[in-house]
Amino acid sequence: MINQFLTESTLTVAIAVVIALVLIELVLPLFNGIAGRQLSTNYTGNIYTIPVLVAFTLIVGAIAGTYPAFFLSSYQAVDILKTGVRKRKAALRSFLVITQFSISIALIIAMIVVRSQLHYLQQKNLGFKKEQLVVIFNGAQLGNNIKPFKEELLKNSKVVNATNHSLMFAAGIPGNGYLFNRTTGTDPMPFQFLNVDCDFVETYGASLVKGRFFQKDFIADSNAVVINEAAMKECGSNNPLGQTLSAIDASGVSKQ
Repeated sequence: MINQFLTESTLTVAIAVVIALVLIELVLPLFNGIAGRQLSTNYTGNIYTIPVLVAFTLIVGAIAGTYPAFFLSSYQAVDILKTGVRKRKAALRSFLVITQFSISIALIIAMIVVRSQLHYLQQKNLGFKKEQLVVIFNGAQLGNNIKPFKEELLKNSKVVNATNHSLMFAAGIPGNGYLFNRTTGTDPMPFQFLNVDCDFVETYGASLVKGRFFQKDFIADSNAVVINEAAMKECGSNNPLGQTLSAIDASGVSKQ
């Protein structure tokens, strides 16, 4: 009887594993479309994959079949025929059922949270148009050839706009401490910044709430900055146009 229960539970787990693998293959393309990834399964690419699946099946099958196998085999046949099956406390059984339902509910909640987060990431308005946008990393390696490279790109009829800016998507955005309308102080505001050219806003399809963006004909724009609404709130000013923003270097000296 013990062998029968262990064998049945192991076969049940094995069938469940096979069904799970089939479902993974069927659902994976849909998941890749939702997550924007290109995940794939390769069971023979790693020598440990198949042994781990077999070990998982045997271990889970043994754990699942141990309790009913040894519980039922503990009855004496003579006593069962005389008095029927004895009632025992079902504390362990109740604990296993509650644990199973708790894990199922937790997995369902986690799936709903992950799905909502993916939907938020896909539908969130980033403030710029990301469609048909190509980013070339390590452009600084071109050195003085960045401008000719940009001009050459614009000669292509399929390129609408092009811009050159500092690192933004690969490893985060650099930051610095700034002072608003003052050059000294011990409480600088931490801001992140980008070095961009005059075509940044047009290329990214962003819009300005106030003021204007950099223009090639204005030499003074080389010392100007454009801030977003979050920085404006941090500065505590409803009209930051024409105000002064000073950067604090490592030695504590401010530079407008």
